[in-house]
Amino acid sequence: MSHPDAPAYLTEVAVDPTDVEIVVWYLWSHEPPPEAVEELITPSGVVVLRAGARDAGHTESMAAKLRPRWVPRVVQLAQRTVRRAADRWKLGAATVRVGGIDVRPSWIDRDRRGQAAGAIEVVLDTTNAFGIGSHPTTQMLLAMLQRAGLQGAEVLDLGCGTGVLAIAAAKLGARSVVAIDIDLEAVATASANVLRNGVDDIVTVSSTPLERITGTFDLIAANLSAGALASLATPMLTRARPGGALLLSGVLADQEEEVLGAFAGCRVLDRAEGDGWVALTLRCP
Repeated sequence: MSHPDAPAYLTEVAVDPTDVEIVVWYLWSHEPPPEAVEELITPSGVVVLRAGARDAGHTESMAAKLRPRWVPRVVQLAQRTVRRAADRWKLGAATVRVGGIDVRPSWIDRDRRGQAAGAIEVVLDTTNAFGIGSHPTTQMLLAMLQRAGLQGAEVLDLGCGTGVLAIAAAKLGARSVVAIDIDLEAVATASANVLRNGVDDIVTVSSTPLERITGTFDLIAANLSAGALASLATPMLTRARPGGALLLSGVLADQEEEVLGAFAGCRVLDRAEGDGWVALTLRCP
């Protein structure tokens, strides 16, 4: 929260509801992060996101991170406190079903009537961490996890956010899951969600950098930006077992070739596309 006696600035951007989660992730991953992010829903259903900052340079830098896919504007709100409306968006949240997995926000009561027989339920709470199942990038990876055959597998969830993929992997039969994120708030959120879902004997959450992770894995899942995936290709391949799988998402359709080039030698086993985003399952050499 900014001080009431200081000028406040906002990076304001109107987005489609399906883009809310990824835009919020872009804003909070900015360095330095915004002071606050609030979400407003217009009568037409368009969502307006406002990220607060103390100076115009910080605000413009956040706006530049969103261009050209989104069209943000910079607003000065002199002598106004930028308030965080952290819980307002929760009013529109709902359980998301992906194949045999139901991702349910913790503040929504379980509807047993609407739950498919034998469905796996992942219950999540979130602060600013990314991944509550509503974005195509998360949904495509959840679908791929279900096709990957995880019984007895050792899994690494890179950039775990809320822990949704790690928890799903554990409930799909993984023997062990290592979930890591450089965002300490995400680590705290994921750790709480792991306990909430009763898989703390399988999932370990930490802020350990990928380069310091030891051992190898049958499957590595990463829902990151294309640039981050490309830059982490070498350490990811180093930690993937021969013949293991890499599940990659967070890639825009026009960035797919860039990512595949970074993982040269891997074979595409599975591919999904939704709302301009692509997810890939690669087989390691």
